[in-house]
Amino acid sequence: MFNSRFIVIGVIAILLESCKTTPPAVTNSTPVPAEEPVLVQLGDKQYTTRDFAASYEKNKYTTGSDKPLTAEEYLDLFTNMKLKVLAAQQEGNDTTQNFKDEISSYREILSQNFLNDKDLIEKYAMEAYERSKMQVHAAHILVRVPEFAAPADTLKAFETAQKAWSELVNGADFEETVAKYSQDPSAKENHGDLGSFTVFQMVYPFENAAYKTPVGKFSPPVRSVHGYHIIKVLERNDNPGKIQVAHCMISSNQLDSREKQTAAQEKINEAYNRLKAGEAWADVVKSYSDDKKSAQNGGTLPPFGIGTMIRPFEHAAFALSTPGDITQPVKTAYGWHIIRLIKKLPIESYEEAAPAIRQKVTQDSRGKLVEKINQQKVRTKYPVTENLDVLNRVETLTDSTLLRGRWTIPAPVPDEIRQAHLFAVSGKTYTGGDFLEYLRVKQKPLPANSSVPLVVKRYYQDFVNEKAMAHAKEQLEKDQPEFRQLMEEISDGVMLSNMMEKNVWGKSLTDSLGQRRVFEQNKGKYQYPERIRATLAVAKDTAVLNRAKRLLSGYPYSLELKGEDLIFGDKESNLTPELTRRLGKVVTAMSANPQYIVEVSSHRDRGEPKEASELRLSQVVSFLEAHEIPLTRVVEKNHDALRNTSDAAGNRRVSFLYFTTSAADVARMLNRGSEQEEVTIKDGYMTKDDPLLNGFDWKTGEQEHATSGGRKWIMIKTIEKPRLKSFEEARGAVINDYQQILERQWLEKLKGQYPATVNKNELNKVK
Repeated sequence: MFNSRFIVIGVIAILLESCKTTPPAVTNSTPVPAEEPVLVQLGDKQYTTRDFAASYEKNKYTTGSDKPLTAEEYLDLFTNMKLKVLAAQQEGNDTTQNFKDEISSYREILSQNFLNDKDLIEKYAMEAYERSKMQVHAAHILVRVPEFAAPADTLKAFETAQKAWSELVNGADFEETVAKYSQDPSAKENHGDLGSFTVFQMVYPFENAAYKTPVGKFSPPVRSVHGYHIIKVLERNDNPGKIQVAHCMISSNQLDSREKQTAAQEKINEAYNRLKAGEAWADVVKSYSDDKKSAQNGGTLPPFGIGTMIRPFEHAAFALSTPGDITQPVKTAYGWHIIRLIKKLPIESYEEAAPAIRQKVTQDSRGKLVEKINQQKVRTKYPVTENLDVLNRVETLTDSTLLRGRWTIPAPVPDEIRQAHLFAVSGKTYTGGDFLEYLRVKQKPLPANSSVPLVVKRYYQDFVNEKAMAHAKEQLEKDQPEFRQLMEEISDGVMLSNMMEKNVWGKSLTDSLGQRRVFEQNKGKYQYPERIRATLAVAKDTAVLNRAKRLLSGYPYSLELKGEDLIFGDKESNLTPELTRRLGKVVTAMSANPQYIVEVSSHRDRGEPKEASELRLSQVVSFLEAHEIPLTRVVEKNHDALRNTSDAAGNRRVSFLYFTTSAADVARMLNRGSEQEEVTIKDGYMTKDDPLLNGFDWKTGEQEHATSGGRKWIMIKTIEKPRLKSFEEARGAVINDYQQILERQWLEKLKGQYPATVNKNELNKVK
């Protein structure tokens, strides 16, 4: 569930952090004797002890500290905040449309949190969590009936479902009964078998019955929005949790020609054979997989649980037991897959899972139940007076076009309907005309055999509930002090942000002369300590470390990653559609990895013209440039006919080899596909306080030694003495210092405009 306090603290805390200046003078005077004692007065604006204490309780811990601020320390922050808010109000900041729109959006989010029944949501969340530990394998018989069917149609459907259930109870074969009664379109193929599922994967009434029905038994007819279900529970097992896998996919479906389907199967078998021969998973995926999005990350997919993926894929994936294991080629409706297990994820504790579960509770079919109970409470608190005769007259103006979502308000609408009082919420009246317009806007296509009168009544209830809830939202500040306080804090936070942008942040970023002045006046503050420029690698074992050292030995760094070769026809240099598709993979890799450099090598067969190799290289490089790959990231190599072999087709190729200017890319490549990080690489400037440097001598050259968890290596290229930073090097710190100067100057000006007086006796009460 959305945490309303997060917004308030997030907006306010950042601003509080930069508000530390000299606190206002403390006096023993009491500005006004009142039921609500005044703690601090700024100009003619007063803030009570209660105002301050509530804010202090929420915000007394600064970022990164477990020690609370004292009341005096927080008074400084509180006062500075309120000074800025006063300045914003004086300038009319809180009257602009942008401000009103922003506050309105926050209010909408927070109001839902305050109107929801938190205890009920928690009850459903805990129930869902307990159910999530189990998976249910079930089959069903469905007798369809629309949600808004006429009573006679609903009764007929129920009687049919009841008859089927009676036959099952008396020993009828389930599959035969499915064939006889079920109106689920998939029943002919699966005989009613829905496979395994867990919580949130079925509508709540169905889920409820499935979890409560014993294994091997049938549920009585259960009503859902789809109709009546009879559920047979086949199995109930522990939920294995979630898994994360990677896959190599070759697209294919039943609409493809037989030749194309055969080619897809041959291609997946070829990829599988290369994997069994020891070729790296990431290389095979990049060369073969048609899932381009995942292929750039070794085919990795997001974690998933039971009932999420298509059944053959899911069964094969969950059958894997050890990270790194792969399946044989698996056929699904989308094509062929080879699946590789990355890791298994056990079910989270309730504390870990609760936020996501609460959110799901409010979003799935349980949310309708929560919403209904909330509406009942609101209508009890704010009674609705109704005139149902007017509703009956409205019904006479509707027809079956409402079920198609094409109904229009007939003209003219009689005044006894259009202006008549339909219902009222706390004295606010809504007319028949208001409801007619609501119907026109809200209508949507529904099953043709729905009942128009029932649909109108449902829309009417929705209309009444919306207006009642809207009234409850309007009353939140009055009814709930905590909500009022939160909205005041958010309002202050938005105004503070706007004023800081205007008076501090914006100016500090654009005033280059002011930045230069701060730098010149504080040069000694901006300096580098003694540093080394080095490349460092920490690995789990010697083999991994040696590979990292090899890749880091040159620059740009080698990734030992090859792209898919382009094989041209004899004496051909133009890019065919197939070559363009393959070349698109290079563009994707380069676009997704901005530090990559690609070496493009072109070749020709000895029997081809000498210009063939050059033309091929030119075509490929022009394609890359046209797709926004800068030439500075492309290394061109024309090998002509120097590498010819007996394979003439192989001679007519353009090949790709990837390098990178980022050591982080090398680390990602070495860690790809591993459940745990195998190597950490750091490249650039480092200081003596870096814990990774422990054990190394402070001298240039190469060093290596064992660690408690493996080995580490460093190449120290230079040692640089402490020195002052240039303006450009210090600019970030200068801007930060300039912001503090601007803020102090601004606050001093505000303190002159709004003198502060503090009631010391009241401050002692807060302490």
